[in-house]
Amino acid sequence: MNSCELTGRLTTPPRPFVTTNGQRGVNLAVLDERTDARGTTWQTWFQCTAWDDGKSQAYQIAAGLKPGETVKAIGPVTARAFTGQDGAVKSEIRLRLFSLSRIADDLDGAGEAPF
Repeated sequence: MNSCELTGRLTTPPRPFVTTNGQRGVNLAVLDERTDARGTTWQTWFQCTAWDDGKSQAYQIAAGLKPGETVKAIGPVTARAFTGQDGAVKSEIRLRLFSLSRIADDLDGAGEAPF
């Protein structure tokens, strides 16, 4: 199994959902943004899902987050290519959250403030 550790900003409110078989989850969008030495900004968007599986607190933590907060997310990553409505080939990167924590903004990313 692969594992990815991502630090980025939450871009949308968490979106809770329930599957047809009753499994609860929450979807999040996390932006990893960085600037290179030339001043070019690169953005990578990650679609993250936390499941209420009773094993981790990622589901409860995700539900309490707000857009703009910095988070550290850990879990296996998958990617897929698809054709968008505009006909262009696009890609999607997904992360199934095993661990999620909020990074305290007043620490400027230097520390974590787990829930």
